[in-house]
Amino acid sequence: MTRHPEEIVKLENSLWPDIFRAGRFISAVDYLNAQRARTKVMRTFEQEFGDFDFFVTAGGGYTLAHTNLTGHPQIVIPQIDGSSVSLVGRLYREDVLCTAAWDLQKRINAHRLRPPLD
Repeated sequence: MTRHPEEIVKLENSLWPDIFRAGRFISAVDYLNAQRARTKVMRTFEQEFGDFDFFVTAGGGYTLAHTNLTGHPQIVIPQIDGSSVSLVGRLYREDVLCTAAWDLQKRINAHRLRPPLD
């Protein structure tokens, strides 16, 4: 995207343009050190699962920053009250997470609810 500055201009009310531009000034050494630190966080996060295949948390928000950093799969499922719940799975086990999310969604049935139109 940094090769196309006209695209960045379209993102008026966003921090993304500044973040993209800041990336131009990160050295290769700093980038590699950040990737090493990220790998340590990934391993620590994965160890926290213990014997569990996934864990359940409030939907979206705070946990997204963690899973975006570590690469752990996360699925957000709507609830009947309008809130959501997230399932966060182990690395490379999207199959287990998708199966659990599918079963949970079938039981809750919130995805079929529609707001009143009157």
